[in-house]
Amino acid sequence: MNLQQCEEKLQLLMRKYGVEASSRPKLMQRDGIFYLEEQDGEIPLLPWRQERRFTEMHALKNSGRAGVPTVLRSQRLVERNRPLAAELLRELDLCQWLMDSTVKSVCAFSGGTAWNIIVTLESQAVCTIELACALEGGQPMIDRHEINTRRGVICDRVVDTQLPQSSLYVFTSQGRQEFNDLDFELYGLMPEEVSLVREAFVVLRDSQQEERRNAFAQLKELEKLVYRSAEQAHCLAM
Repeated sequence: MNLQQCEEKLQLLMRKYGVEASSRPKLMQRDGIFYLEEQDGEIPLLPWRQERRFTEMHALKNSGRAGVPTVLRSQRLVERNRPLAAELLRELDLCQWLMDSTVKSVCAFSGGTAWNIIVTLESQAVCTIELACALEGGQPMIDRHEINTRRGVICDRVVDTQLPQSSLYVFTSQGRQEFNDLDFELYGLMPEEVSLVREAFVVLRDSQQEERRNAFAQLKELEKLVYRSAEQAHCLAM
């Protein structure tokens, strides 16, 4: 993750769309969580909310065409060196944000680097999270998110695929090359960098600093509840 390059792209978007800030925003990372540092302090960022696949899932769920959502299934497998707590916060936030409902209770089971979590939302929908930090260094993450509704299924992956696909494949005499330029304004950034820049831009443009701080504080309380549930081996309510 090249944070300096991300800051440059953020400045480009701010100049292009006339977004003002109290000071020059600075991006930083701590324990796997990204922050936007301003004059008023640090703002925790939730960059996964800006990933195109999740914004499309969210929009389709709210379009009324899919029917009432009942279950969300989340699977995520990442490298061993990724902070488990940061990955846990990511999946918990996706459950709440995609389903537009807060957590009512959690039931967690831990196997060290692998977790199974069952989440019940206030809407009575159920989310299941399968999370593991087990891949060797350099291997791409593997994840899949699926919403079951009364009328069908909304998924962030193509049917019957296990591995994330690239946007473009070029076959040459040296072998296969893959490219993942996803944003026409942010060429040169990796997908995770694109979502980080977009998240920082949205927070500044829409003045969502306090909303992100409140959301992150609630996620930290959820994290504590998940660890307590795993230790006590039973379901805990918020």
